[in-house]
Amino acid sequence: MKFYLSSYRIPDTQSFYKFIGKDLSNIKLGLIFNAKDYKSKEEYTQKLFETTGYFNNLGIKVEKIELLNYIDKPEDLLNKFKEFDILWFNGGNTYCLRWALAESKSEKILKRALESGVIYGGDSAGAILVGPTLKYYDTADDPKLAPRALYDGLGYIDTAILPHWGSGEFDHVLGDIEQKLKDDGNKTKRLTNDEYLLIENGKVQNI
Repeated sequence: MKFYLSSYRIPDTQSFYKFIGKDLSNIKLGLIFNAKDYKSKEEYTQKLFETTGYFNNLGIKVEKIELLNYIDKPEDLLNKFKEFDILWFNGGNTYCLRWALAESKSEKILKRALESGVIYGGDSAGAILVGPTLKYYDTADDPKLAPRALYDGLGYIDTAILPHWGSGEFDHVLGDIEQKLKDDGNKTKRLTNDEYLLIENGKVQNI
């Protein structure tokens, strides 16, 4: 399985398209935007417009996938996932994103899609999600914004990602989160907004 993880969007487009194996104009991206579900309709619409515009400006074809539309439709969701080269789990509230995956029962479907060759991409919340745990991130993301707070990560990687390191906005909490994760026996990885990870079959290719 392959993962492109970042703090914020795509810091290096050259490495991105090489990792995908296609020119940017030929990449099809499925956008999972549930981490923004806590926002008002107006804010959500604006953020979605900005995000799709960002990818479109790179030449990438984007389609939003609403996970909650596929409750009790696992094969339909799997077929939808397989239409894309990469599934991009956008930043926002990590607990909202985790809840949407659980509520739509899509964790196993996602794994099947990734095992078939679809690439996982994610920034911020989307990068945190694939780690071993969501514990201690509640000082950066409010778990009460999700209908139900879940604290287990997807466990695709054994390292807890700390996005936006050094950005200023989260400096007051990231150090504390890092220490608590380490005290709990977790490996951690800091990512600035200009950094990313390329992971294939458990091995980090590039930072």
